[in-house]
Amino acid sequence: MIGAVNAGSRWIGGPFADLAFFAFAWVPLVAAFEWSERAGWGWEGREALLLTVLAVNFIHRHLTLPLVYADPEQLRARPVGFTVLPIVCLAATLTALLVAPRTGFLALLGLSVAWTIYHTLMQKVGLLRIYSRKGGAGGPWLDRLFVFAWLGALFFVLASNASVLKEASDASAIGERLAGWLEPAGAVLPWLAGAAVLGASAVTALFIREEARGERGWNAPKLLFAASILGLYGVFLWDFVAAYAVFGFSHAVEYIAFVTIYAGRKFDGQPETRSPIAHAARWRWISMPLFAAAMVGAFFAARRTGWIVENVYVLDWYIVGSSFLHFVYDGWIWKVRRPEVAKPLEIA
Repeated sequence: MIGAVNAGSRWIGGPFADLAFFAFAWVPLVAAFEWSERAGWGWEGREALLLTVLAVNFIHRHLTLPLVYADPEQLRARPVGFTVLPIVCLAATLTALLVAPRTGFLALLGLSVAWTIYHTLMQKVGLLRIYSRKGGAGGPWLDRLFVFAWLGALFFVLASNASVLKEASDASAIGERLAGWLEPAGAVLPWLAGAAVLGASAVTALFIREEARGERGWNAPKLLFAASILGLYGVFLWDFVAAYAVFGFSHAVEYIAFVTIYAGRKFDGQPETRSPIAHAARWRWISMPLFAAAMVGAFFAARRTGWIVENVYVLDWYIVGSSFLHFVYDGWIWKVRRPEVAKPLEIA
């Protein structure tokens, strides 16, 4: 169970919650991919795991909506933005569908994938920042640099591997185009990869040195979470396509757990609040499973319809078009520097 922590704890939800849901939730999925491969389940086993990841992501993306529309406090903060942005996303999706379905969908998909990568990594940075604030060490620039320096190193290492480029090219149209752009630079990519790895290693040394200088000594929760990020990057060297799914799964589980911890602490401490989200948070061990079951049911029901528009499933149009709501709303509501957001996390 994700429980409360004592004041001054460096953990966000407690040792079990942080390790099981934030740092290493992805490890069982890697084991499942490996087991599927060894058992000879082929594409059927792989597809089942990918569908599981997509379903969990479907839960986490929609979890942002009740955080906004069931909370009058959030709605009062940005009434225009929370009203206009859904209309803008719908209009952009319909315009792409009606004007240039093929290229329009690919453009929205490319933007969504790029933003997803950035959004996913910034969530990692955000959790590092919370650990830094709770532990009293680590600057924001160094936390960001640690995450993105290793992303750059990983990119050049993968780009210099011909088999990875082929796998990415076979996986999607975006991967195919990216592989085509990188092919002319094949001779210099290994050198760039080596330089990037050295640079990321130097950043890591600075990162560790900064943690050692902390007022409260070594911050084990933060260091374990940082190690889990490096582990996730390492999965890409094992299986590129599976790693993308594993990274997405890690991101979704982190978000679901964080919202459960945060909302529970916030509204347990506000017994006078009677909003729908407050009631749901107080009954979170019932409301969260019910919400998750509803979202999973909706996801698989939408898949079973098989509705297709211009060779693209309607569900895919919806997921891509609505993804921008999640990205922007998250940026609006999770500002830890705001006292009302920091307080449930026990950050001064």
